[in-house]
Amino acid sequence: MKDYEDAFRKGLKTYMEDKLIKSSSVADKAGIRRDSFSRILSGGRRIFAEEAASICEVLGVSFEYLLSYKSP
Repeated sequence: MKDYEDAFRKGLKTYMEDKLIKSSSVADKAGIRRDSFSRILSGGRRIFAEEAASICEVLGVSFEYLLSYKSP
């Protein structure tokens, strides 16, 4: 499970950086507290399935897309 979580986190961070998306914006729209979202991105907290689904919905991409996202 940890491998998927790490790959999702890395893809999410890279995608947000490439698209110049602020973490506060994603957190607010996904209904996740900003401090919790920050810890998710840094690896300091696990990400729950519901949170991953909300993040993907906000960004308009699939879980699989972020799981394997690489910078162009």
